[in-house]
Amino acid sequence: MFLLRVITLAVIAVALVAGAQPTSSDPRDAGPIVGARVKTCSGCRLNSLTEVRRFIKDEMRRYPAIDLQYIGGHDPIIEFVNRYNRVVLREEMSPYSIRELHTLVQNHGIHTYTPKPSFDPFPFSPVGVCNAWRQTGGCDPNGPRETTADESCLDDIDVGRSGYCDCAEGVRHGFACDHVPFTCKAVCEDPSIVTVKPMVQEPSPVTAEDLEVLPTDDDQQERKQQEQQQQQHSEEL
Repeated sequence: MFLLRVITLAVIAVALVAGAQPTSSDPRDAGPIVGARVKTCSGCRLNSLTEVRRFIKDEMRRYPAIDLQYIGGHDPIIEFVNRYNRVVLREEMSPYSIRELHTLVQNHGIHTYTPKPSFDPFPFSPVGVCNAWRQTGGCDPNGPRETTADESCLDDIDVGRSGYCDCAEGVRHGFACDHVPFTCKAVCEDPSIVTVKPMVQEPSPVTAEDLEVLPTDDDQQERKQQEQQQQQHSEEL
């Protein structure tokens, strides 16, 4: 039994070394692992994974560099991230025991003494008077920074994204979510090229009053004649 456990741990270690190599060509995905985050439901399948549940509930608090995110219905996974908060490696946690999970994180350089990571914006190469697009949250150009969604000066910034173009000499051009697509290179060269995307006016819902048929002039004249006839008949009586 002990030999089987040793062999299992050795296989895990080999798989980790092979799996730690980034497969993306994006330079933001390169670099050493500095932290991790665990995503899991608070109950559901986690309740049936005794070893994983004990690691998350009891053991993981010993690792400041591992963040915990509860997501409804999410199977437990661990994502290892680099200094730009980009996912370098993602692993399902269900096959592992507590001991194997400790081995998993420590083989990636995350120990109980590893501090909580602070992430850096990716140093994009400037293009002319443009440095980069800096993403923010909440459709607010002054909202919280979302560094993992930063883009280069030549990337298209589609509608629905907020942030600012970081231009030369500290100049910033901010955008909420209601804009037409653009590149920050173009904005830094001429900010006037970007316009606010026109909002589509939704038609008003039809009410019962809208369905009422207004009387025409002929209807009103006929009704007036009927009233005059009724009045004349009453006078004759």
